[in-house]
Amino acid sequence: MSAPVGQQEALPSDLSRALRRRHAAGESELFVPLAELARREGRSQESLALLEAGLREWPRRVSGWVALARLKAQLGRMDEALGHYRELLEGLDPHNLPALRALAGAALARGELASAGSYLQRWRAEDPEDPELGDLCEELAALRGGWLGAGGAEQTATEGLLAVELGSAAAGYLAAPSPADGQAWAAASAGRKGS
Repeated sequence: MSAPVGQQEALPSDLSRALRRRHAAGESELFVPLAELARREGRSQESLALLEAGLREWPRRVSGWVALARLKAQLGRMDEALGHYRELLEGLDPHNLPALRALAGAALARGELASAGSYLQRWRAEDPEDPELGDLCEELAALRGGWLGAGGAEQTATEGLLAVELGSAAAGYLAAPSPADGQAWAAASAGRKGS
């Protein structure tokens, strides 16, 4: 059942007031939802202050680090945002999907292909069905000069270009000595030159 018109609009501010009251009364762990409400209401600096203060008290709150990184990205402070995501992966949650997504996308945008590949591999291990992942993997492969083949395996653009049909020469090719056998190779090469 939906709230009557007028009440529905009041819910976010009622929730905001209730969260503020509880936060002020000592429930400091509510800093993430309170900061998120402030951000949604356009009070970015208040949101930033809440997140930074909350994370000083609750430094292991993963959702707080994700919210702080997102807010800093929204404010155009990308290097700081990416730093928070890296710290999150290294120190608290090495499987954090928002951090892996953000870092993979940023690495691709900056042309850091090895780094992007590493983040995309980790992302694939966590959520192989994510359609955004497939798009970014294809973008990475294209930037590397390749594409994704069956099963998501990367192939280079030159694979298959040198494939030839041996036809009647197949028997001779298979009987030829290996280059690893130097004497047999030299003898076969000398024989071909004299033909």
